[in-house]
Amino acid sequence: MRHWLWTYPEFNQLFMPYIAQKMREKEQQASSLILHDVSTRLSRIILEHINKIKFYTGTKEEEHQHHLVNGLNDETLARMTGSVRQVINKQLQHWKKENIIDKKRNQLIIKDLEALEKEAKYTQDLANAPLSNT
Repeated sequence: MRHWLWTYPEFNQLFMPYIAQKMREKEQQASSLILHDVSTRLSRIILEHINKIKFYTGTKEEEHQHHLVNGLNDETLARMTGSVRQVINKQLQHWKKENIIDKKRNQLIIKDLEALEKEAKYTQDLANAPLSNT
């Protein structure tokens, strides 16, 4: 592998940033599992996907290549949060009762975005959010 990376520097320039990004993602995932409860992790995942959709500028045919997710079922959300379907369903039902979300056939309709952001307990802006001029 080392020989190949040295032989093809253009591949190296693409491969190393990709590996670094994946390592950062795994580090964030491990930290999140250790430091945050299920409601925080779940709300962050939902907000991150809202953010990706909000700032997506490509075509509808290519959105699957950019990891945009429009219809997440409970099992998928559970895997993404490092939990189980029953716990995720219970949290979603709680949010539904609190009128934060509405859930219909794998579609989450956010009714109270501020409440969801409060659940996420962010100490900084989302990674893709535009910078505000203050």
